[in-house]
Amino acid sequence: MTIVSATVLSIRGHLMRRFELARPTAPSHTVLILEAVKATAQDLPSLVAAARPSAAPGDLFPARPLGSAGSSAVTDPQLDRPEPLRIRPTVGELTIIDGLAEWVTSIVRASTPRAPKVTRSELVSAALDSYLPPLKDLSKPRRS
Repeated sequence: MTIVSATVLSIRGHLMRRFELARPTAPSHTVLILEAVKATAQDLPSLVAAARPSAAPGDLFPARPLGSAGSSAVTDPQLDRPEPLRIRPTVGELTIIDGLAEWVTSIVRASTPRAPKVTRSELVSAALDSYLPPLKDLSKPRRS
């Protein structure tokens, strides 16, 4: 269980900016991810459900903003483009993250039966979004 398993997560660009600004105060990428997941574990089902796009009536493709007139698509696609986040959790830590993803999937599917399976990336993104301070708080210089 102490064998390291190199893992790549896919995290939205705007969240990666917050992660990169918070990262210098953490020992490693992996530690920051594990702290976020641990701190938000009980709230993960609601955080993941809230982060998923909701379908508008008659929308055939609710998971992707298509940018049509009147849509609520992100105005700057660069901020929303997924970026890789490399971490090195142990096999035991990865097993816990996968177990949490299965648990969150079961809760999300209880209310939305055909909902897609929750991925590691989606789980970690929801945890980070809740755990990390907003950009405006991260950009302030710290006083010594």
